[in-house]
Amino acid sequence: MTTSKDSERNRRKKELAKQRKVEEQELASKLNTQIVADFSKVTMSAPIFEVKSASGKKLGVFALRLIKSGTDILREDAILKGCTHWLCKEALFMVLPEHKKKSFLALHSNGCACGEEPCLETPARKIFETNSYDVCHDDTLKRGVEDIAPAIYLTASRINHSCTPNTACGFTEEDHIIFRAKRDISAGEEITANYSGVYGSTSFRREFLLSNCKFHCLCTACVGNLTTPKEQLRIKANDVKVTTSSIKILGKSTPEEIAKVHEVAEWSNTMLSYWEKSQKGLVQRLQLQTLTGATEEELMDTVAQMLQFYKELLAEENKYGVSQEAIENHIRVQQPAFEKHFEDHIDTLNAGIAAIIADSGS
Repeated sequence: MTTSKDSERNRRKKELAKQRKVEEQELASKLNTQIVADFSKVTMSAPIFEVKSASGKKLGVFALRLIKSGTDILREDAILKGCTHWLCKEALFMVLPEHKKKSFLALHSNGCACGEEPCLETPARKIFETNSYDVCHDDTLKRGVEDIAPAIYLTASRINHSCTPNTACGFTEEDHIIFRAKRDISAGEEITANYSGVYGSTSFRREFLLSNCKFHCLCTACVGNLTTPKEQLRIKANDVKVTTSSIKILGKSTPEEIAKVHEVAEWSNTMLSYWEKSQKGLVQRLQLQTLTGATEEELMDTVAQMLQFYKELLAEENKYGVSQEAIENHIRVQQPAFEKHFEDHIDTLNAGIAAIIADSGS
């Protein structure tokens, strides 16, 4: 039996859903206006795609006309790139022009991915984790995964996943992302990409994507319960070879923006060197204290003091206005490394005490 409370709850849910739909449509309209404006800056032709609501997937990218197989649909420069360190990414976000900040913050977020309580991720990091592409080149697999750097592309971030996509995605030497039609794409059809290269049964793919990408896949292959072959992995690897394009670059960074990226990268390297020096200093102090018979409490106080010193140093050198939340979270992430040094020296201290006891008993 439906109560008045249930009716009110259902009414609110419908109103909320309606409001979200209106907000999505307004955002899509703004994005399409911006895309048309960006295209007009770099080419005389109009875009061949638009952003609009995608059933069950918030916004998506759709073909405005027939796109023939082999057509380059999009070539775009990254809005955020250049480093893998999180303090660096937070600083890169802070130096973005205001209109790019707004565009970045309008991207969808799947929420917390760290699994910690309280969460270690700032709003910017949650958006980055949800939307970033791993920039890899044809020889990346030979060099190793440490050469894969994630980046954010504003328009590309609106392209949804499919286990059987209609585009191939690759990167130029300048780290521009390229989407190329793998087959004819009909007018009105959604343009899709494969986020992972995962293959196999629908249940396996959905479980993998939910665990790694935080969404329940509703692509045609999953809805149709189709099994995708291992060949999918080779196809994904071949997609990386899409490295050149004759079309103009969307969202190309200005010389001033490029200079800022290099400046922030240098600052980030300095911050990392401070971190390394702080660890070395901690180890030296703990070694000295252990030799002079410091107690466990005294060693723990030293760890706390060094963490506080590093935190104050970051705040003092925070020339790009990285949020206090980001700095606090960074300290929380680094704290286990400091505590590991403490545990190592406690083991040394206990071993020394045990040796003294053994000697006195002999």
